[in-house]
Amino acid sequence: MKICIPTFNRSNILLNKTLVTLKNNNIDSNLIYIFVVESEYELYKSIIGDEYNIIVGVFGLVNQRNFIENYFDAGEHLIMLDDDVSEIDLSMTEYISLKEFFN
Repeated sequence: MKICIPTFNRSNILLNKTLVTLKNNNIDSNLIYIFVVESEYELYKSIIGDEYNIIVGVFGLVNQRNFIENYFDAGEHLIMLDDDVSEIDLSMTEYISLKEFFN
């Protein structure tokens, strides 16, 4: 399983929302892949650091999502998240944790 987050020009939002949400739910940072455009790679690297996989993709959300699907091997389970997720409500599911839900 890979958690894929396309983002553009929102490094602080990503850091303070989605990455905090995932960290608070004990999601292993090695499973998280952040897709950025080449011109923002260094900025994201400086703000987010080496804890996450930062991948240079392509410009445009639709193009980036297509790039992500083709980046991984066929059959790989991918979870796409937005870069501004501040909470994931599992109350209407049978799952007790985000990790269990993802698996």
